Amino acid sequence: MNNGYILLHRKIRDNWTWDNPEYLKMWLDLLLLAQYNPKKIVVGGKFITINRGEYRTSKHKLAERWKRDKKTVDNFLKLLESDGMLTVESDNYGTTLKVNNYGDFQRFLPTESPTESPTESPTESPTESPQKKESNTSNTVKENKDYIYNYNYNAHAREIWDKALAIIREDISNVSYQTWIAPIELLGVNVSDDSLFGLRIPTVVHKNMIDTKYWKQIENALTSVTCKNCRIEVNHETL
Repeated sequence: MNNGYILLHRKIRDNWTWDNPEYLKMWLDLLLLAQYNPKKIVVGGKFITINRGEYRTSKHKLAERWKRDKKTVDNFLKLLESDGMLTVESDNYGTTLKVNNYGDFQRFLPTESPTESPTESPTESPTESPQKKESNTSNTVKENKDYIYNYNYNAHAREIWDKALAIIREDISNVSYQTWIAPIELLGVNVSDDSLFGLRIPTVVHKNMIDTKYWKQIENALTSVTCKNCRIEVNHETL
């Protein structure tokens, strides 16, 4: 797929991959290959979901794609993993690569996504703006662009969110799940309160639906997984 774009921050020039053209090319390729939206595939005769920020492949296929030997690919993936940039999960059928903190930089836009080929590719994160809260609801809906820095996104938070999604999927129709729940992006767990989860939703319509119909259901699912009284904060950026 050659259409669309990814968001690329100028801070990448401070990353160790920047000084090595081979590493930089492979890292950028992984960012381009990562799923923007969840995708269901069949592996070993069973359905699995490739979540946002993940890519299903094998080290052999990556070696062929990058025209490098398997040892070079394996060493590069280990470097990314040791630096917290990537999570590598292998099984008998292949390898799933998870780009850590993918959601911090590949943000949902209200009217389009990076797979829809806008005319200009952003290269820098939005500037900070004050936090705002909706005055007409008791739920916390935040619209500030520095909101993501209040949350830690890691493998544990992702595991909790995936389990909560599985619970919700059992309780609602597939159409409702794919329309309203699947597009929600996990920002992570609040840095000072591990029972508070940050979520980002893509449109105003989604914000209203989550607020009126699914808010408590999401909190209950997270509570069931963690055995804590979990709460959510929802971020919707108006650009």
